[in-house]
Amino acid sequence: MASVTITVKDDSTVNVYFKKSTVNWGDGNYYLHYQPKTGTSWPAVKMTDAGDCNDYVVASIPKVNVAANHGYYFRNSADPQNGGWYNSNGQNATGDPFTFWDGTYTDMYVNTNSDKQRGKPQSCKVTSSAAKVKAHVSAAMLKSNKTDVIAVNDAEGSGTSAAPIVHSRGDALGKCDMNTEPGKFRVVDLADGAYTLTETVAPNGYTAGGSYTVTIANGTATITDASGKAIAGNKIPNARNTGAILWNKVSSDSNNGKKLSGSEWKLTKTKNFGWNDNDKDKAEYTDIASADQKLITIADCVPAENKTAAETTCSAPAGAAEGQPYDVDPAAGQFKLEGLDWGTYTLVETKAPDGYDVDSTVRTFTFGPTADADGTGTWKSNSVESKTGDTTGAFTTSDVEYDSSVFTFSVNGIKNKPGVILPGTGGVGDYWIYAAALVAALIGVVAAGMALKVRRRQ
Repeated sequence: MASVTITVKDDSTVNVYFKKSTVNWGDGNYYLHYQPKTGTSWPAVKMTDAGDCNDYVVASIPKVNVAANHGYYFRNSADPQNGGWYNSNGQNATGDPFTFWDGTYTDMYVNTNSDKQRGKPQSCKVTSSAAKVKAHVSAAMLKSNKTDVIAVNDAEGSGTSAAPIVHSRGDALGKCDMNTEPGKFRVVDLADGAYTLTETVAPNGYTAGGSYTVTIANGTATITDASGKAIAGNKIPNARNTGAILWNKVSSDSNNGKKLSGSEWKLTKTKNFGWNDNDKDKAEYTDIASADQKLITIADCVPAENKTAAETTCSAPAGAAEGQPYDVDPAAGQFKLEGLDWGTYTLVETKAPDGYDVDSTVRTFTFGPTADADGTGTWKSNSVESKTGDTTGAFTTSDVEYDSSVFTFSVNGIKNKPGVILPGTGGVGDYWIYAAALVAALIGVVAAGMALKVRRRQ
């Protein structure tokens, strides 16, 4: 079976290529860390094999995030504090990161710290089968606004090489998307046969779909998924990414570094996300009526009896609705909720650990695009207000340029102030106070009785 690889670029991204053999990171992890146009947090973007570019990995980043003279470098970890790195001075070297050029470009590559250029690496090849490629794919509207590479298998080819296929919208830059409307693709001049269509970069906030089969017959294209089910209207769906929030329950006493078990919480979704009915490119958040809000109790998942946290699997509480969030972190005092749909939520503690006061602060956070935005720009990002003392600051939400990290909200510790230990919950509590009072009362009664007897004898 002959193969043909067609690169379909989205002009809203910049593709950054890096030569793997320059560093030979054996674990296969390559990340592009870069300084966005706005904001102080450097996103880390996972790099993937560049397919038609031998010995290269590539990452696609929003063009609106790329600014001249802003920095970037490569690392084999998403964590900027761990793993090896490669910057303008070489591998694991101290010094400055690389910097982006000014001007307009959609591809760039780094071979070494002294060899970097605009454009695709020279090793990138686009080959087709010897069969002539003539079919006009008028019906192929591929619904996804950031498909980067389409890998195609031509069932009719002879397997011999031929001249490269290069299509564009009036230029020779290798762009194969002939439809300028966002979210729609049109690839022309493909021979009848069966092809594999793979989305490698999804739109902001979505997960890339799996492989699809494109069948072209008499110039008409139909698309089916992995199970053979036809894709209606050739509209390839993308699943939304969901949010996760993580926090720890800790004491305000700086001398107590342990995480505290036994707390309970109430999670409530207060606003739904949606696209505006009159303008589908505008995000909006609508209030959920109080009567319709679902209050979800979140209990601390702890290790099972005679088992460690690593040996314990958390599960949804009995009677929980399908998809209802629950604590999936089995370590005592650590919480993690996953699968949170786009929208606004509140989180409030309803039961404190034994010996601590409840922190009744209502904390609000949001997952999703900025209101009135179309998803290609800013998104909601959650953080914790800086605060000193015995309590943890409130949650805050700001608008930042999109990065997949907006779907993970790591709170760290939420403090509780030590209070009265209730005897009914298993602690020693104030038993000694009650016992002392009882003894004092008994002594008083005995003394009074003895005094009364003395008077009677007199």
